[in-house]
Amino acid sequence: MSTEQRPYSEMSKELEAIMLKIEDTNIDVDDLIDKIKVAAVLIRSCKDKLRGSEEQITAILSSMGDVQN
Repeated sequence: MSTEQRPYSEMSKELEAIMLKIEDTNIDVDDLIDKIKVAAVLIRSCKDKLRGSEEQITAILSSMGDVQN
């Protein structure tokens, strides 16, 4: 499943798990690089989802304002 199709909460939980692994001082450097790459993709996807949600909410509120007038 692509990150765009995954729920925000699921991606957020995965990011938290990655952060815990990154904070482990015994992590292998190669594993660290892989985790950071995955985290970067997840962060980008979360930001995109939040932007999309904001646009949808703004459109809904805007249309509600048109109805009230």
